[in-house]
Amino acid sequence: MLGGVTLYGLSVVAFAIVGLAHVTSWALVQTVIQNYSPSAFRGRTMAIFHMSDVVVIVGSLLAGTLAALWGARWAAAMMGTAGALLTDVVHEVADPERLHAARLHARGQLAVLGAVHAEHALPDGALLLRDRELG
Repeated sequence: MLGGVTLYGLSVVAFAIVGLAHVTSWALVQTVIQNYSPSAFRGRTMAIFHMSDVVVIVGSLLAGTLAALWGARWAAAMMGTAGALLTDVVHEVADPERLHAARLHARGQLAVLGAVHAEHALPDGALLLRDRELG
């Protein structure tokens, strides 16, 4: 048996289809990243993109270790919680201008404008201009 699967032939076909889709999408993603990256930054961009492989490997090692120590359910819960918290932290750190604009908007210190040049959208649909454009 393959991981509790009783239909081995069907599993092999499914693995082949998923593997083909993965290889195809991997090539397309790399092509899009390279086309949208400026020439001067293309190498750096691809290096950062390929660092995701290292993150997956380290995450897999950590998940396996946690599963061996406390069981698969606790490992999945801990990894999921850590992933959700990390996603929230990255979201807050990656876009500090939007966070700042949202805080100013909440305090009523930033004018809500429906201009064409607006760069930040708040959850309520209001558009805000950057501080330098407000003068």
